[in-house]
Amino acid sequence: MLTNFFYTKSIYLGKEHHIIRYMDEKNYGRELPPLSLHLRDLINQGYPDNSIKDSGLHNANFIDFFEEGLKHIEPSKSEVNTLYREYHSYLTVGSASNSTVVRKICEAKPSPMVSTASSKKYHAQVQPFLKSLGNYFQKYKDYCENGLVIEKPETTLLIESLMKITPTTIRVREREKVAARQQAAPMTAATGNNQTRASYSSHIPYENNFCKPLDEDRYFPLDKVTDLITKASCYRNSCFYALIAATNARNSEADQILWRDINFTSREVFLVNPHTRLNPGDAYRGLSEIERNKLEWKGRGTPLTIMLEPYASLFFHYLELYILHEYQPSCGHNFVFHCKSGRPQFLCDYSTVVLHQFKNAAKRALPNQQHLASKLGLHSLRHSNIFFLKNYLEHSQGQGLTDSELLLITGHADIRSLQKYAKVDRELLLEKIAYGNSLRKNGNIKSSTEFQIQYLEERLAMFKEKLKQQNNQQRH
Repeated sequence: MLTNFFYTKSIYLGKEHHIIRYMDEKNYGRELPPLSLHLRDLINQGYPDNSIKDSGLHNANFIDFFEEGLKHIEPSKSEVNTLYREYHSYLTVGSASNSTVVRKICEAKPSPMVSTASSKKYHAQVQPFLKSLGNYFQKYKDYCENGLVIEKPETTLLIESLMKITPTTIRVREREKVAARQQAAPMTAATGNNQTRASYSSHIPYENNFCKPLDEDRYFPLDKVTDLITKASCYRNSCFYALIAATNARNSEADQILWRDINFTSREVFLVNPHTRLNPGDAYRGLSEIERNKLEWKGRGTPLTIMLEPYASLFFHYLELYILHEYQPSCGHNFVFHCKSGRPQFLCDYSTVVLHQFKNAAKRALPNQQHLASKLGLHSLRHSNIFFLKNYLEHSQGQGLTDSELLLITGHADIRSLQKYAKVDRELLLEKIAYGNSLRKNGNIKSSTEFQIQYLEERLAMFKEKLKQQNNQQRH
């Protein structure tokens, strides 16, 4: 919630973004140029739609905090830098902060009360904005010369104060070097030999999140995933949840699949990068340029997937029911999932169309764990899939897939990201997986061990062979 500004929608190069305007009576409706220019720079650099959205929202919240804070300090360089570094206290402690200024800010602008990890993410968006402020006037001049703006660069107390914020030059901590190099692979970025670096967030406690295991509320209970799927509010949601549980697809990957990405004969689903489709005009018919620019991709290296049972069978079962009872053939696009009005699901409001309905289904699936159900999000199904593959998949060579195999299946870009899925003092859950469903092929009920051995030895071998063929085709 903003106290001193309000959002308005803007479009640049076919991409939507939100700029902010002053709310006070004297400057009502005046745009704040530095943020607008920063967001345009991100668009020029090819940042995905969600990254631009996050940058706009997090920077707007920070600027609103800063504007409110300037009412309670003298705008000297020292006090301005102290106010900036108290933003972490505002985000995490709020009205209980030791800072008098932060407590006064919270009276007008309540704190979101987020974790230290979330505060780091907020600051990660603010840091590039602060770096760009140094070139603010030069950027404005360039835009004027290209006819993109006609007003002269604006100087206000807010902008002048923001430009006083300076980073801290610090020595690279040894633990950062060690953390960056642990299990480093060719695709990972490790800290080099630099002994110092400039940081806008050195005052925030350091956390090595790669090694921190997932909290219980980050993955859906493995023995309750089937209940979640069967207790969804509609066939579309059952199908959608089953797809993510079976393939560990990200939400953005799952809700962007097209009918051509499903092979009903081989019972496979492909997760395709929207920017690599051969005929995007045909694939994404019915979308405007702005809507097409909302398609996103986080870097999965192959469209191939391995579908975990029983969720694969549940996916195709509910997909058939979805087609019969809910899908609208006249919707005018090729996406599998759409809302009640026929609009592609990836363009719908995530909170109401996806998250709210997921949380209701979670509460029905976890009647005795309502607190946990309220904290779980859709991404927890992806975490559950990877957590299971990492720790409990039994096969002839042992238990749990290797990190190299998981990189292929999950689409992670950094091998260190898989450390958090390692089991830590948890009871073996393999036998709790709900295998006994009536949809199992041929009606045969196999033991979990038999099923998982077959899954690994056959499905993983097929996956690797297809991946090999795909790589050979790309070389030729």
